[in-house]
Amino acid sequence: MLVGSPLKIIRMITQLCCAKDGNLCEIISVTGSNRSRFAELGFNKGVRVQVVSHIEDSLRLNIRDYCIALRKEEAEDITVKIIESK
Repeated sequence: MLVGSPLKIIRMITQLCCAKDGNLCEIISVTGSNRSRFAELGFNKGVRVQVVSHIEDSLRLNIRDYCIALRKEEAEDITVKIIESK
């Protein structure tokens, strides 16, 4: 017997700022003026990112082994593929 609802497995491409809380995403591309800064923080193609929560005008994310907050306007420059949705 299953307890709770199982994860939905989907493959949708969107901007990171549009992903919902709990989504597990894979980075497709990073553009914009902060591209090199994002690369230094670990936002590289193929890396998985989990959206923890949306807080006012920012997102709280788990990437690699740490938690980071990005402004939604910064997250618009990161294109992701949603791998799992809770």
